[in-house]
Amino acid sequence: MSYENGRNETENETEKEREMDATIDAHHDTVESSADPRAQLQYAEPEEMKSAFLTIWTKPKVTVRKLVNTNPRYMVILLVILSSVSGVLSQGLTDISSAMFALWLGLALVGGLVAGFIAFFFLSALYKWVGSWIDGQASHRETRTVYAWSNLPLIVANIILFLGVLILGPHVMNNPLMTDNAATAVITALVLLIQLALFIWSVVILVGGLSEVHRFSNWKAFATLLIIFLLLLVPFILLVVIIAGVIGTMMI
Repeated sequence: MSYENGRNETENETEKEREMDATIDAHHDTVESSADPRAQLQYAEPEEMKSAFLTIWTKPKVTVRKLVNTNPRYMVILLVILSSVSGVLSQGLTDISSAMFALWLGLALVGGLVAGFIAFFFLSALYKWVGSWIDGQASHRETRTVYAWSNLPLIVANIILFLGVLILGPHVMNNPLMTDNAATAVITALVLLIQLALFIWSVVILVGGLSEVHRFSNWKAFATLLIIFLLLLVPFILLVVIIAGVIGTMMI
């Protein structure tokens, strides 16, 4: 009898040790998961992330940090698609009733998407690469997140322009000074001012986002954009000079 009691006590102690080891292992797993951002990507809450569409306007740095720490891929592809399609549509609305509109719609769905994704990967790489020159620490994934979410104001601007064309007509939006209707002129001017404000706010979000992911100041983020602008401007100017020279030679 005493032998059985002793064996039972030994088994109980062994079971308790196993439970304690399991508890310790679970605790270590929890700590490691919370310390590893990649583990957090598996448990991102979609409901919580939806607020990013509102907070990105007023708290770009906080929102970008939340995105890259939880799910840097959240809505990135969708934002790139919307930006590409709406951008081509807004540039091609010369006459919505003509056959050319169908052509522009096709370009928006095909050429616009291709160009949009090329710009997405190319500019995101430049944001990471040029930012690293001035002690930036962002990864490619983080700069892609910043690029996509900074396009949100531009998407809204393109939607507003599209609605303006539908309401006022493409000729009015393309030539706002040609209308004799004061109300139409005011509405057109208001639409253009809203578009300008949204473009500026897109730059604000981009500067704040790059500052956050690169972990440097807003001024360094702005300098990053300025360097990229100059890097892209110089080849463009050279190309224009070469084309002008070729045309001039052909006309002699």
